[in-house]
Amino acid sequence: MTIAVTNLSKNVIGSGASASPSLSSSPIAIQFFKVQMDSSYPTGGEALDFTNHGFKTVLAVIPAGTGSDSTTAVGAWGAAYDHAAKKLQIYGGATTASAAFNEAPTTTDLHKLFVYLVVFGYTR
Repeated sequence: MTIAVTNLSKNVIGSGASASPSLSSSPIAIQFFKVQMDSSYPTGGEALDFTNHGFKTVLAVIPAGTGSDSTTAVGAWGAAYDHAAKKLQIYGGATTASAAFNEAPTTTDLHKLFVYLVVFGYTR
């Protein structure tokens, strides 16, 4: 099973004609995504490359919350995005404070968990 990425909304700021990515000449897109996790979390996180979703250059990926489409509790999970590795990482889920920020163990079933992400970047 793989993660499912849904585009919830996209806004583009600016419409410059230059091909060089600078604030004054290249449009910046702000896009909101809902990522449904899968049933076997991989070591180091789920591969997620936003150049496959309309971005040429990604400036920032901001996790904006987690939730569940199920009435079954999914635990207290948080998310982070590793820009260098282009991976979505999941942390938490523990019942003790000392383990609250550990990465999810490999093969953890997170298919009921979704993560909202806000992505800023250049579209060309």
